[in-house]
Amino acid sequence: QDLSPANFLLGGLAFATWLALVVVFRLALFVVPLLVEVLLEGPPKSWRTTMEATAWQGWSTAILATASPFLARILPDTWGLPPLLRVTQANLPDWLAPAAPIALALLSLCILNLAQYWAHRAQHAIPWLWRFHLVHHSVRDMDSMNSFTHPADMIGLQIVTSTLMALVVV
Repeated sequence: QDLSPANFLLGGLAFATWLALVVVFRLALFVVPLLVEVLLEGPPKSWRTTMEATAWQGWSTAILATASPFLARILPDTWGLPPLLRVTQANLPDWLAPAAPIALALLSLCILNLAQYWAHRAQHAIPWLWRFHLVHHSVRDMDSMNSFTHPADMIGLQIVTSTLMALVVV
């Protein structure tokens, strides 16, 4: 591999561009509901809090996006655990074959939602997880932007969800 300064710079530029796109896409997932809230309910009680939360969402997204490839290398796939459940197009009934990609995508979303639900329940039930998750519940004027959590809370949720998803292969 050519580790020249030009290639190093190009790699850094490609990474920065990818990270910016990931952050912008994630923020769009918060900004669109915020715009709907403003149209239906009026502006937030504090735009300053909302802007601080927007910055927090951007930074936490950048941290998670950067950490995710490393997390993917150390999560259950490398532990040698077989999946608890493997669902493929071959497992589906024949009448569902034409819609198999859609059915598998919907099943994946349902499994992800279930994994996130149980991870969230654990954050409320396990005292040392609750200490991180409590930040999310400390917000006084909740809107779509300031529902932030502690970085450790988000990383823990990502690890638990990814672990559960790795055990169910769709």
